[in-house]
Amino acid sequence: MKTSRHFLLWVLVCAGLCQYYISYHLDGEPPPNMKDLVEMNGYSLETYDVETDDGYILGLYRVGSKGADLNNRTVVFLQHGLCAASEIFVSTGIERSLAFLLADRGYDVWLGNNRGNQHSRRHRTLDIDSSEYWDFSYHEMGHHDLSAMIDKALTVSGQEKLEYVGHSLGTHTLLVLLSTRPEYNQKISQGITLAPAVYSRQNKFYYGSYFALYYAKWRVKLWHSNWLPYVEKLGKLPFKFCSPDHPLSYFCYLVYISFGPSNQVHETAFATTLSTALTSTSLKTFAQLALNYDVDKFVRMDPDTNQPIAYDLSLVNTPITLIYSDNDYIARPQNVIRLNSELANSTLYNVPCEHFNHLDYLFGKNVVDLVYKKVIHLLQGNSKY
Repeated sequence: MKTSRHFLLWVLVCAGLCQYYISYHLDGEPPPNMKDLVEMNGYSLETYDVETDDGYILGLYRVGSKGADLNNRTVVFLQHGLCAASEIFVSTGIERSLAFLLADRGYDVWLGNNRGNQHSRRHRTLDIDSSEYWDFSYHEMGHHDLSAMIDKALTVSGQEKLEYVGHSLGTHTLLVLLSTRPEYNQKISQGITLAPAVYSRQNKFYYGSYFALYYAKWRVKLWHSNWLPYVEKLGKLPFKFCSPDHPLSYFCYLVYISFGPSNQVHETAFATTLSTALTSTSLKTFAQLALNYDVDKFVRMDPDTNQPIAYDLSLVNTPITLIYSDNDYIARPQNVIRLNSELANSTLYNVPCEHFNHLDYLFGKNVVDLVYKKVIHLLQGNSKY
């Protein structure tokens, strides 16, 4: 109990300091947005509004090389992870951003955004400040959001199937979709998952473990709330503090290595991406992650019985590659290997770098050689080019 009080005190102090700083000390130019990041690098950007079958309106983006004809090209769908947005795939420059690397190789690149982030915070009838709006978890992101965005990408592109690449929670949403709507196995040629953290019992991300442990113990009733309501304003903090020449940048490094030891830290990329892609989600999303941690299974809560229900992974037959690293504190190797054993059509790929953590899939100095070339190789195996 003493440890839990210390943890909660730490959270409250940090929240208070952040709110104080936001209220009195943030000024100057905001970080670049999605449009800036794409167009200033010479790529085209198309924007689509996608309405889900339960009324949420999502922001969906399509990126291509400037002037390129995107007709009859292989569609690659990129999906972000927890508390993130589509910017994570376009914010590290022309030579290192996955969306740009794929566009340069002739792919029709689409970037999704889950409900609740800055691109997808609208609803047909609900007020976004209402508890009803925030009554969702990653189950709804997979079952409703991902299905709607995939359908839109296929309709606009005129293709029957697409390739899927997801980071972290992007694995959860993919497996939710394929197990609850098995017909989507026919719409996805293959899934490529980066840091697939579906199981978490052995993770070493201590603050996340504390949250999961004490949520599971107390069953905190915070289901219908927004997580980090000031998070878009918080985006200015890393833009200032995490720049390599800032005297407090070392603290950003400490945050980075809390996700695992790394010799891949690219300070500028981390500052830019964290400033543009960090966003909010619902507390219910964290609650579902905590429930998974508590029962050590891939489950959701049955709203009728208030009991966990396991997702039927036997319904997933899409080929999936699980890309993992030995020192990722969130997607631990033993948990990824366990997931591989439970999927009928999956393979493992171990990143050939000892000090490569959960964030290096996005910001690592050598991520192109260590990960993205493997992703491109896998895509080329299914590509028409």
